[in-house]
Amino acid sequence: MGTRRIRWALLLVAVAWALAGCPADDDDDSGAGDDDTSGDDDATGDDDATGDDDTTGDDDDSAGDDDATGDDDTTPAGDWAAVAAGMDFSCGLRTDATLQCWGDDSAGQATPPEGSFTDLAAGWSHACALRDDQQVLCWGSNAQYQSDVPPGSYTQVDAGNWHSCAVDVDGNAVCWGSDFSEQSSPPVGSYLQVATGWDHSCAVNHQQLMVCWGSNLHGQANPPGAACSQVAAGFDHTCALTTGGEILCWGGATHGQTSPPEGLFEQISAGKEHGCALDALGQASCWGNDWAEQIQAPAETFSRISAGIDHTCGVTTAGEVLCWGDNDHSQSSPP
Repeated sequence: MGTRRIRWALLLVAVAWALAGCPADDDDDSGAGDDDTSGDDDATGDDDATGDDDTTGDDDDSAGDDDATGDDDTTPAGDWAAVAAGMDFSCGLRTDATLQCWGDDSAGQATPPEGSFTDLAAGWSHACALRDDQQVLCWGSNAQYQSDVPPGSYTQVDAGNWHSCAVDVDGNAVCWGSDFSEQSSPPVGSYLQVATGWDHSCAVNHQQLMVCWGSNLHGQANPPGAACSQVAAGFDHTCALTTGGEILCWGGATHGQTSPPEGLFEQISAGKEHGCALDALGQASCWGNDWAEQIQAPAETFSRISAGIDHTCGVTTAGEVLCWGDNDHSQSSPP
């Protein structure tokens, strides 16, 4: 009987230890298991699917796109469509139809409006541009109301000293600004193109004949009777391109500005006392006053050319703007 009691006692002790150990094992299992299901908090590894927030790594990439927009702020040099040279400033038309100007901005002439444009012109201290909805906008000096455009729809515009002129959709010549020499009083007619000088204006009508008005002190408003396709007005002289491609000039000749080169050309521009033209190959030829080397055109191929007061600018066939001549206000230093 004593031996049996000992055996029973040992058995009870073993059972007690076993019973005491089970809940402890359950606590360990449940605790570790829950922490591992906090391995579902590693499904805060779904927060690592805030590793989709690492697709904020995509946000970083898109920020890289913002850096690319930084490239938009620095527009490539070879994306110019047109250029206009004024007195101490110049303006250009980008291929994205926006405007950019450089040089003297004392009258706001180098601060163009925003918008979408198709062409532009630069005067002495103001500029005008043709918007893609056929509205004309002008900016810069308005001392003689040369920047106050009359309401209307237009096909072409030019800017002179203290006046501006445009051709409206009906072919009328419309001018505004100073009219001291009647340079802003065009005759009635139907016109293709108009040009503004210092205090005179000229236009090509639908019969391809030239008509001029305003000051004629130097004969600049006495055009020949030849058929012409383009006309350009300077300070006291005027030049035109005949329908055969030859250059005709008349008016003041003190600096050789009415002595153009021989040959056939496709575009013409008149500055204060010099002129420039482009031939069929895009080669530039300039003549007249050369005190600032404004007629020293570089050996490039151009699609557009513009003669200013004492400097000249052109758009190359590669879409770059090059300027030469006077640069005292950085008007010959395009961006």
